[in-house]
Amino acid sequence: MGKSSLTLITLAAIGLSAAAVAEVPSDKRAERVQQRFEKIDLNGDGKVTKQEMSQHRVERMTAADKNGDGLVSQDEFSTMAVERMRKRLERRFAKMDANSDGQLSQDEMGGKSERHFERMDSDGDGALTLEEMKARKHRRHGSGD
Repeated sequence: MGKSSLTLITLAAIGLSAAAVAEVPSDKRAERVQQRFEKIDLNGDGKVTKQEMSQHRVERMTAADKNGDGLVSQDEFSTMAVERMRKRLERRFAKMDANSDGQLSQDEMGGKSERHFERMDSDGDGALTLEEMKARKHRRHGSGD
């Protein structure tokens, strides 16, 4: 397994983790950070050493490397990313499905879009201007385009 392969996997994992974290309220984010920390802290001493972090990366690489050749192919990487996304979407769906019936009603889906609209409506007039929509995009993506 090459150093560039490990670097690619690490950067991808960080990117996927960052995307997941950005969508989660701060209390849930703190809970997930705690869970990740506990998973990486192999000896349970409340500290993550370089060795534990390295071991965690090796475990993630091994899990992604389905054919065992010491490298993660594009297909293996895609499989890993899709699985992580699937789990995240399942958690999101379960959270939105207030009555746990396995289906989302208009009301269950509406809550997030209403909050999103309210955040974008910076002047609170109940309507979005092009400037307000651009400002929201700028805040999320770091660009006004």
